[in-house]
Amino acid sequence: VLAAAGHRVRRRQPGPAGLTRRELEVLRLLAGGLSTKQIAQQLVISRKPVRNHVQHVYAKTGVSNRAQASLFAVKHGLLSDIPPLCSRSGEQRSGRCLMRMPGGARTVKRRSQTTR
Repeated sequence: VLAAAGHRVRRRQPGPAGLTRRELEVLRLLAGGLSTKQIAQQLVISRKPVRNHVQHVYAKTGVSNRAQASLFAVKHGLLSDIPPLCSRSGEQRSGRCLMRMPGGARTVKRRSQTTR
């Protein structure tokens, strides 16, 4: 009807497992180690919609926790723009990485190593 009236019709391109663009965004952040609160702050929304999006991600991907959702994201190549988690020493060649810290992940600069 809209097309016949001369309006542009937008077609959504669903992501893997039929995820919406917003659900993919939440999944990427979740897989990056962010808490619900941090995801809400990043997306400038309240925590309740984040919890709803997470539940929809779980239902559509057939998983039941964050670890499984993260694995789904990795398997489907959804984390290309997320900095990698730090190795044990906290070093990555890129100079930036996510460090797991109490309260969630943080992006940190790589420290230069000193030689003795």
